[in-house]
Amino acid sequence: MRSLVLLSLVVMACRGKDAPKAEAAPAEIPPTNAAVESLPPMPGFPSPARGRLAAVSAGAPLEIEGEWKAEAGVCDQPSMLQVVAQVEGTGTIVLLALPEKDRVTDYPIKIATGTGLPAAPASQIGVQVFRKSGPAAYQASEGSVEIYAYEKAVSGRFAVTMRQISSNDRIRYAGAFREIPIKEMDKSYCAVADSASRARP
Repeated sequence: MRSLVLLSLVVMACRGKDAPKAEAAPAEIPPTNAAVESLPPMPGFPSPARGRLAAVSAGAPLEIEGEWKAEAGVCDQPSMLQVVAQVEGTGTIVLLALPEKDRVTDYPIKIATGTGLPAAPASQIGVQVFRKSGPAAYQASEGSVEIYAYEKAVSGRFAVTMRQISSNDRIRYAGAFREIPIKEMDKSYCAVADSASRARP
């Protein structure tokens, strides 16, 4: 489950790495180069096969469309779930802050203002793309993740607006994942995530 850990750390670091250093980061970063209103409509949800995540984007300069094998990992403390699809050239992570009950629900995108996870239910989505022109990292700025099945496996879908970390460009990003087996995350990683969550103001 090492790939889950690596991508998770990237997403959690993206929250403040390129934001202005202030006492509290804004809950939503306003668009600059590409206004959300000028973006194309949200793509329709893809239909992945069992055990896979599929996604499609709309809006320049990033174009993603594909289906990939996915993994899911859960921590009891802090209560969180990750769904990750990572192949050569691209990777997507869906990070959920889980409520104690009723985990089949909607998880709105929330940007934590400090370290750790936002208050549950909440979600964060990160995308890494490696192209000849160089790497690019995106983080969801608005939208939600819908979980419609959660037992030994998790199924859900998402429709979000993504922000490129370096340029602040926006794209639409829709995806779905189907019957991804849930595994326990490494205890040492969960302990690190728990410490960061407890340090949140």
